[in-house]
Amino acid sequence: MINSQYAYDYVYEKILEELREKGRENMPVLPSEKEYCEKFGVSLTTVRRALDRLYNEKIIVKMKGQGSVIADNVRCLKFVPNKFIGLLMVPFDDIQGRMFERKFVYVNPYAQKIYKSVYNELKDTYDLLIDTIGAEDIPKKFPISVLSRADKILLLGETRTETISYLHSAGKCVVVYNFFEKGIDVARVNGDERLQYKTMTEWLIANGHKRIASINGINFFSESIERYMGFQEAMIMSDIYLENRFIKWGDMTPESGYFITKELLALPQIPTAIVCVNDGVAMGACDAITEAGLTVGKDVVVTGHDNYAEDGKYAIPTIDPDYDGVGKQIAAMLRRETWLDEEIIHAGKPIIR
Repeated sequence: MINSQYAYDYVYEKILEELREKGRENMPVLPSEKEYCEKFGVSLTTVRRALDRLYNEKIIVKMKGQGSVIADNVRCLKFVPNKFIGLLMVPFDDIQGRMFERKFVYVNPYAQKIYKSVYNELKDTYDLLIDTIGAEDIPKKFPISVLSRADKILLLGETRTETISYLHSAGKCVVVYNFFEKGIDVARVNGDERLQYKTMTEWLIANGHKRIASINGINFFSESIERYMGFQEAMIMSDIYLENRFIKWGDMTPESGYFITKELLALPQIPTAIVCVNDGVAMGACDAITEAGLTVGKDVVVTGHDNYAEDGKYAIPTIDPDYDGVGKQIAAMLRRETWLDEEIIHAGKPIIR
């Protein structure tokens, strides 16, 4: 007889065990609550508590007229024990710098901060394997990479749908960061980028700015588009016309911020504020403003993203994505046995300086 104190946990584990053993194809619909009561010799309340936990964990869903079924976004219910987790960085280098002559030495610290957080969370349980492979080379180089030993992969950098599809076809479960493409099944931890950019732009508007320029990132990256949409929404909802001459797309480097800002400052009427896709772009913008004999923060306000300032040269308003918190969310996804292709939003916050 089941100890009533642990009956709920027992039933939960037995149902999950059965789901793992049979899989979706052999268990299209779960037995009824009554059948579970008879099978385990427990009360209806105990069965419902166990099922509610599976619902809350998004492992099963209720289908009208069918009963309970395994959720569509469940990719894997049980992993073969594997102590390796792969961290794959896909560099932007083959894209960045094409548009502008290289002028600055700048490395965006986001990947290192996320890696460190993930490592601190998982180092006692897993061995983390790190490698860098260009997007075009992944089909050729991944199979012979050390990462091929890992069942679970954290993908950062130039995230392409083709890369995700390839890794899934290789039997890997994948987590991506700040990937906003719709209709693609993958586990993802995303910042609330649109909301934060909307909030930062609204702060500029509240401080009297109407001629606000936006220096965006690479125009086919979903992260760049998501941030721009926050800026766009704030401007439209504040009844401020979006002037095409103030909307610029670059390559997410300081060079992008520097040369585009020089173009903006050559206009007959310059912007009083510039919203930049990241702090590297913002630093380049600030250098261009200073070279023009203007004062950053007074003549032109510049905002960024990442909460990173090179040697404290410019104290600009920015957005702190909380990369340590992002890493912890990613680690929580990577350590679980049941794998869900779901999205978790991790909130950032504006830093006003």
